[in-house]
Amino acid sequence: MGEIKLNRSPVEQKLQDYESAVNQVKLEGTADIRGKNNVEVVEKINRLNQRLEELTERYREISTKHLSTAYRALDNLEEEERMAAKGIEMIES
Repeated sequence: MGEIKLNRSPVEQKLQDYESAVNQVKLEGTADIRGKNNVEVVEKINRLNQRLEELTERYREISTKHLSTAYRALDNLEEEERMAAKGIEMIES
């Protein structure tokens, strides 16, 4: 059988690194800050914190979808290379 050129391992490692980084994204210090502060400022900061949490969650969702797509593309590329290698082998026979 012909040689497959795709070196899947380094690509998968980079995707896993990215996935790990996405899973480590955390918001810290965005707790409700009521108490001694000006109410209007506190409300604005709390709204900003809530929006930041929503954006962070959306980022995770989008990244997860992109990772899934990248893994599927990698699988498809590998399969295409297998098919091409078989075709070349058939021509050479």
